[in-house]
Amino acid sequence: MPACQKYAKLLKAHDRTSGRIDKLLLDLSVFAAYTRFLSRKEYKTYPSYPQEKSIQCVIAKYSMLNSVWKENADSLVVIDVETHLFKQGGRHPRADFAVFDGNAFGLVEFKYLGQSIDSKNNNLAKHYEDFATAMEPQNGEKLFKLLKMKLKYLMGYGLIDESWQKKVMEICDREYDRSALWCGFYFLGDAADIPGKKKNIVVDRIERQIKPIRKKMPVRGQISKIDPDHLDEIRMNIKEIREIKEDADDAEA
Repeated sequence: MPACQKYAKLLKAHDRTSGRIDKLLLDLSVFAAYTRFLSRKEYKTYPSYPQEKSIQCVIAKYSMLNSVWKENADSLVVIDVETHLFKQGGRHPRADFAVFDGNAFGLVEFKYLGQSIDSKNNNLAKHYEDFATAMEPQNGEKLFKLLKMKLKYLMGYGLIDESWQKKVMEICDREYDRSALWCGFYFLGDAADIPGKKKNIVVDRIERQIKPIRKKMPVRGQISKIDPDHLDEIRMNIKEIREIKEDADDAEA
C-alpha cells in the first residue's frame, strides 16, 4: 500500500468512542514514524540502511506485534521508547527503550553503527552516569511506578499475550527494590560497517568509557551484527544482553 494511502487509513483507524488503540492503528503509527525518519543519504548512514530512529521503531513494533510475547526464557519486550529517567535541575535524560523481561524492567540505550559514542553529551559514560542517577532509590521508585503503569496499559489494550498475564501481575504487585530495574546498552553494528571506516570502535569504547566507572552499578551490553536482509525483524534478546564484566570476552557477548 502506498504511504499516502496508509496515512489516510491511519486517520480513520482510531476508535474515538472507546479510545482503544487496535493493532491496525499501532501498525500504521509505527509505519508513519518509520518513514518520518527514513533516510539513505550517505553522509548520515550506510547508503542501504535507514537511520537509527527508524531501526528503533522497527525494534519496538516487532517486539509487540509478533510471537515474542509468547512466554519463553529469552523474550525481552519493548514497553516504551524515549523514557524519561528523572528530572534534576535542567537535566531530563531519556532511555531509548524501556523493556520487560518477565522479572524486571530494563532501561536500554541504543547505539547504531557506532555513532555518537564519542559525542560530548551523548557518549557511553554520560548515559551510564544517567542510568546510575536513575537507579538511586528516590528516582528508581518513581520510575518503577511509571513503568508498571505503562505495562498495565499494554496488557489492558491486548498488546501483551495472555500467557504473560501472571508475570505482569507479579511485577505490578511488587514493591520497588534495586533488583526491579536493570540498565544496559544495545549496539547494532559498528563503524566498520560504514564504507571508509575500518576500525571497530564499540568494544574499544566500552573498555575506555564504561569499565573505569562501572563500580557504581552493574550494566549489561549486547553487540549485534547487522543483517541487511532482516532489518525488519530486529529484536533484543535477554540471553544475549549480559553484564559487562572486567574481561573483554564478556564485553563482546
